[in-house]
Amino acid sequence: MRTFTTFLTVAALVGVTATPVLAQQGRTELRGSVTDETGGALPGVTVFIQNEADGTFREVITGGDGSYFAAQLLPGVFTVTAALPGFSTFQTTGYELRVGATVPLDIILGVGALEETVTVSGQAPLVDLTSAEVGGTLDSGELTEMPLQNRSAFAAISLLPGIQFLPSSSQGNDGSIANGQTAAASSLNVDGGYNNDSTGGGAGGSQVKVAIESVQEFQVVSGQFDAEFGRSSGAVINAVTKRGTNQWSGAGFSYSTSTGMTARDYFNNQLFQDDSSVEKPPNNKYEFGGVFGGPIVQDRAHFFESLERRLTNPARTRQFNSRPDLDWSVPEKWRAWNTMYRVDHQINGNNSWALRFMRELSPETDRYGNRTLTSGHNQEDDEMIWVGSYTSVIGNNVVNTVRVTRSYENAAGASPAWYALNGHVSRDGQMRNLAPGYRMSSFWDNIAPWAGGRIDSQWQYNNTTSWFVPDMM
Repeated sequence: MRTFTTFLTVAALVGVTATPVLAQQGRTELRGSVTDETGGALPGVTVFIQNEADGTFREVITGGDGSYFAAQLLPGVFTVTAALPGFSTFQTTGYELRVGATVPLDIILGVGALEETVTVSGQAPLVDLTSAEVGGTLDSGELTEMPLQNRSAFAAISLLPGIQFLPSSSQGNDGSIANGQTAAASSLNVDGGYNNDSTGGGAGGSQVKVAIESVQEFQVVSGQFDAEFGRSSGAVINAVTKRGTNQWSGAGFSYSTSTGMTARDYFNNQLFQDDSSVEKPPNNKYEFGGVFGGPIVQDRAHFFESLERRLTNPARTRQFNSRPDLDWSVPEKWRAWNTMYRVDHQINGNNSWALRFMRELSPETDRYGNRTLTSGHNQEDDEMIWVGSYTSVIGNNVVNTVRVTRSYENAAGASPAWYALNGHVSRDGQMRNLAPGYRMSSFWDNIAPWAGGRIDSQWQYNNTTSWFVPDMM
């Protein structure tokens, strides 16, 4: 199945961009006014906003009422400088702008030489007073330091108000329930691009699992959001991926859960009670990988990449009351590669672009379900998402971002014997060459008599324009 989906969003914003738009796009914004020591407005002040990690910047000029506005910034920690001839230069460092927030910064300039710099210490307000939204954010430190079930970001998100974790019995398909809605009612995004799993109407969690080591920040809006989120009655969840900086940096990680740390499952324990020779099947998980990033061109272009490997062997047990000789207790085999690549480039002060690519390759083998060991079922799943964006500063009061997203999934599942005949490649009726399957009253035996697959491909186009009218701030 192939689908083509296009969404068009144009936000003409008066005074200040609505915060829910920022949440959806994975952006933030800074606004405020510049006055002298008597409280008089200062027009024509140059406000220079520079990301401390990667050197990218935005420059705006205050209007006739002394106000300024910098929309659709990428989240991060900034140095803000304000300068006007005849006044001392103002500078504040370490000013954090988090995803989805409209952060105020009012500046007072004292009379003095331009070469004089007054450095002010402070931090951005913790509460966004411009928004009535309900939700919260989680940064990379909170994600990586918390003991999360399944090492799933959704387990962390469930700590926010109104969110419930929905773990899955299959790899990478964890989800969440918000405000009592179904799992499909939430909108999942990565850097503003739609990332809902198309299977089951979006109830399967995210299309591509986002490795928590590659996330800079998660932003969740669970209530009070605007009409542009028309597909969401639950929550809007946006993952903002990390990006490269002017410093070369990297990190590795490894997590494991051994069979010795787990107990026998209920049914395996029953078999053991009847026959002490019944072994406890392997039941373990190993996850490892790393992240790496740095500059391509200092202050201009940067890259970041992430690699995660997951090896999971969940124990499974089945008992057949009518045929105890067919009872089994074995592990399934889940293997997954999760990769992410990101490139950001600021062409000049008014134009920048970014491209992200994520892929999750996650085959599962030795799946038996309510079947005997002769009727196994294997599954292959290859999922990808591309997110490209281009941001333009048009004059002093207008910022526009164009974003194109493509998601793709190629999934197939069948008997191992079907794969052995290259049925997943030729797809020319190889089922006719397999032995028959036996459908008993309570289980399947011999060959699992089905094979299937699908290809889902979706496109999303989004255009967001922020327009600042100083007199209406």
